[in-house]
Amino acid sequence: MKSKRLDELTGYSYEKDSILTKGPAVHMYSVINRLKYGFPISNPLLSEIKKMYPYMFNMVIFALEEIKCAYDLE
Repeated sequence: MKSKRLDELTGYSYEKDSILTKGPAVHMYSVINRLKYGFPISNPLLSEIKKMYPYMFNMVIFALEEIKCAYDLE
């Protein structure tokens, strides 16, 4: 699962970095399944991630719109 939107928003091609494509892809697969089957999702590190990486966090939120549409998620 690749989001070209993230490439566009950040100006970086993540396709060239296998760690930055495979890691989030595995994570998103798990998250999508949890959402589809109604399991709760929480991340105890969320506030720290937002503080430490505010720009990247916001870019990922924007890029998630593409994924939400593709998988019919809220």
